[in-house]
Amino acid sequence: MKVKHADMVKLAENGEFDVIVQWCNCECIMGSMAEQIKNAFPGSYKADRGTDAWDSSKIGGLSIAKVKVKNNKWLVIVNAYTLLLADGNVNYHALRDVMKQVQRNFYGQRIGYPSSFRSSGMRGNEWDLIKKIIVEELNGEDHTVVHDYGVEEEEEEEVDHTLVQQPTMVKRNIGKVRHGDVIKWAENGSFDVIVHWRNCECIMDSMAEQIKKSFSGGGTDACDSSKIGRVSFAKVKVKYNNWLVIVNAYTQLLAGGNVNYHALRDVMKQVQRNFHGQRIGYPKLRSAGATGSEGDLIKKIIVEELIGEDHTLVHDFDDQEAEVELLSGDDLTFNKRQKTDLWTSPSASSNREQFDNAEVNTTVQPLDESLLNLLVEKLTGRESCNDEEDIQFEIEEFVRDGEIPQDLIPHNYDWVQDISSSVLKLLEKNAEAKSKGYKKGSSAKSNKRRN
Repeated sequence: MKVKHADMVKLAENGEFDVIVQWCNCECIMGSMAEQIKNAFPGSYKADRGTDAWDSSKIGGLSIAKVKVKNNKWLVIVNAYTLLLADGNVNYHALRDVMKQVQRNFYGQRIGYPSSFRSSGMRGNEWDLIKKIIVEELNGEDHTVVHDYGVEEEEEEEVDHTLVQQPTMVKRNIGKVRHGDVIKWAENGSFDVIVHWRNCECIMDSMAEQIKKSFSGGGTDACDSSKIGRVSFAKVKVKYNNWLVIVNAYTQLLAGGNVNYHALRDVMKQVQRNFHGQRIGYPKLRSAGATGSEGDLIKKIIVEELIGEDHTLVHDFDDQEAEVELLSGDDLTFNKRQKTDLWTSPSASSNREQFDNAEVNTTVQPLDESLLNLLVEKLTGRESCNDEEDIQFEIEEFVRDGEIPQDLIPHNYDWVQDISSSVLKLLEKNAEAKSKGYKKGSSAKSNKRRN
């Protein structure tokens, strides 16, 4: 790999390259470097617009344009679909796929590409990982990464060709179960992505209908069996003007039919590849057969494919299942808030063996009085705090906004849920005391007037 600090468009116009690769998303939205290339070479934009916007099947694919440059030479522009969303995460598998295609179709030619992945949040070891993937797939080819002026990186002729390891972006292996309204959690910014289980008939059950009413957008042809194992998506604005991505995951051929386990694994692979490092939520997947060990198998597939990600299964309030923190695909740590045995089904015996070492946590972490008093002080007088769920939303906002000192934040992940009931009781107690004081004062004034 060669590195240059220069204007990518000018190099291309002056015949420095035979092929340039630009990184594209599946929304057909061009920004930063892509916008410059679009303005200089409109054919690249035309090729991109020749594909369907919001078509997730483009990921890992290419579109092509040819333009004339200096000395009447041809320049090939490759639109490489490596991001599902504009300014979203790089899909490393898609990056490898597109670079394989570039090498197979343009070997022996001079290939250039910008380092504009950085505009999508790339930093540190993530950029190193991207470079290693490109170098592996273009090994032996004449290829150059072009940085904008001011991006500090040494010019280099060689890069280590050792095998790329899995990305190490996520700090913890986190999976959780919550009881509540998945739509309310989503609307209030608790998730960056929600996964919406769909069938290929475009017939919606109760939960899907609720999601449709709250977050409209994105459609596919009904009764199309080729959708199984694929995803479509929509973007909507939620609280604080944040974006929420809704992933329609096609896991059932028929409405009310069986879950296709292969399709489930395929869609969760796509979710992980496109939304790694983000907060992912999903309702319980219901089907004609998803009970007992089948329900356990569904959870196991999701946990295996989202290992290392921050993901949350949201149950309805009336769905009695123990709240669980899934630390890996093989270990379950139970927080016994309900006395529910997930393994009561006889047919689940084969799955039980995989979880024999599960740690059962029956102890309750002592509450930090300083943290409790701080939260009560902040939440006193807020009309939005009517139940534990509202309080959890507010506490999570405090944490995200940095309003709670780090030394007060507990290490256990479920502390927000643990403390919310105590906060609610104190708020109710204070409100009651205030009300009694008001009534007592009013009574004293009334007696004084009589006297």
